[in-house]
Amino acid sequence: MRIAFFLNKFPLLSETFLLNRIVGLIKRGHEVSIIAFGPSREAITHPLVEQYRLMEILEILRPGSIIPRRKFDILQACFGPVGLKVLALRKMGFFSGKLLTSFHGYDLTSFIQEQGEGVYKDLFLEGDLFLPVSVVFQKRLIELGCKPQKIEVVRTGIDLSHFSRKPVPVNIKIKKILSVGRLVGKKGFEIAIKAFVRVSPGHPGLIYNIAGDGELRPVLEKFIQEAKLENEIRLLGWKDAIQISELMQESDLLIAPSLTSADGNQEGIPNVLKEAMAIGIPVISTFHGGISELVEDGISGILVSENDPETLAHGLSKVLKMDITQRCRMADAGRQQVEIYYDIEKTVDQMIALYESLFTVEP
Repeated sequence: MRIAFFLNKFPLLSETFLLNRIVGLIKRGHEVSIIAFGPSREAITHPLVEQYRLMEILEILRPGSIIPRRKFDILQACFGPVGLKVLALRKMGFFSGKLLTSFHGYDLTSFIQEQGEGVYKDLFLEGDLFLPVSVVFQKRLIELGCKPQKIEVVRTGIDLSHFSRKPVPVNIKIKKILSVGRLVGKKGFEIAIKAFVRVSPGHPGLIYNIAGDGELRPVLEKFIQEAKLENEIRLLGWKDAIQISELMQESDLLIAPSLTSADGNQEGIPNVLKEAMAIGIPVISTFHGGISELVEDGISGILVSENDPETLAHGLSKVLKMDITQRCRMADAGRQQVEIYYDIEKTVDQMIALYESLFTVEP
């Protein structure tokens, strides 16, 4: 099939899940074009971008640029607001094809809060299929007026061949904790730091590494300095995919303290949780977005209330007290959960089946 992937900007490190989908389709022999509404300004790239030469199939639609008329089988819009733009372009005749829109987080939370609940009315009427990443977002789409028969949950997967199960931990105790993500409100890193401050006095030598950068870095730096924990809590800045993988391999626990930000922005299901679970790191996260669809509290990880340092500290203490057997049991359950529901091979196969179903003629 001829498939056009539409994105706001490309490539973005925070959207590796979209790279996985694009590459999965290319590997299966489909003709994929990438069309973005703006260039990425990130200096760091991703191995998949280089390996599959994705910049060579990228087109930037700049304001005022001439858009040639083209036919595709599938117009895949990534995020709701992009779906609105693609619908407008399809109406004007620039692109033809079945329009599918995937929803990942902010497009069903802060964007709705800003634009109003009727913002997707025309898209729901004229779009062909809608692909939320979680059951939580599926329900939200229905609440907003999308017909249930037009919705299919398609989870964002990871390439399990890149995430081998770690050996049994050599550390009797947890020594290194890791968080990964942009330093923005919905990631909840300030809450995680406050929880660490509560727990660290009872665990000398415990290190908390945070990989990522963003607007809240000065705030977090100030808080760390005031707590006099510069040696224990380290803001590592941006790291590429290889460096993140190395950090995970040397870490004993991952915290993803997602929360609803002040503007209503929420996450779907953070990929970093899937990656950590795939290699066998115990995880702590929150009852937020679709996270509980990935992490089963007490079985494949620990979940606590969002935006609550005290409960996060309690969850952290709980994991720190686990012996190796308990940690391995939790890690094994996490790996199994990812293998069953978040393997990129399975999720791409599901997407292709949905694409093909749009061209199936009823007997």
